[in-house]
Amino acid sequence: MSSKKKTPSTISSILSVRRGGLNQLIQTSQRLERLKQMLDQILPPQLGAHYEVCGLHNGTLILVTDSAAWATKLRFSAPNLVRKLRPQGVDLIDVRQRPRTENHIPRPAVRRAHMSADTAKQLKSLATTVSDNKLKLALERLALHGKQHNND
Repeated sequence: MSSKKKTPSTISSILSVRRGGLNQLIQTSQRLERLKQMLDQILPPQLGAHYEVCGLHNGTLILVTDSAAWATKLRFSAPNLVRKLRPQGVDLIDVRQRPRTENHIPRPAVRRAHMSADTAKQLKSLATTVSDNKLKLALERLALHGKQHNND
């Protein structure tokens, strides 16, 4: 076995390799970024925050929007965009709609209150001492719910 120590490669030497997946990934990323910049110049400014360039496969440029309304606007613009982007290898535009998840506010889980049998018993006892009929009925209904929960 050889005891030679390998000298570490610099990041710039790794990135400058002409062959390999990393270089191809960088080139693809740069190409998509150029297409995004061109689209930003062509499309109305308000649309820029609502779409992303996701890929270019076999001449089809894939754009993803965050709402159906913006997807519709892009679809109407697609023929004009294809004409202007054809020199960059774009023959077709596929517009997809995927809502943004960071704007989604999850609803808190519904928390069900639990009533002990003892609490239900105390409510029913309290209901017998109350003179107001509406309050008495409300306390009895509430006590009933506690009993139903504990009988499950």
